[in-house]
Amino acid sequence: MLACTSEIISRTEQYFCPIKHACKVLASHSRYDDFLDYGDGQDFHRKLEEFRTALARDEIGQAAPAEPIP
Repeated sequence: MLACTSEIISRTEQYFCPIKHACKVLASHSRYDDFLDYGDGQDFHRKLEEFRTALARDEIGQAAPAEPIP
């Protein structure tokens, strides 16, 4: 049950806000290392779409969505 909850949290964080925390995190999920560094907002919107597309590929079995997710 904890593994399932952790996966849900990691996917939710990847979709909505894939940014590393300002303070060091003791235990992070497997997706956390790929997130943007805190304060690195230069390409945030472009990278956000990349994260969302990658997440969609995970969900659908390598089939990217036809249109970007709003």
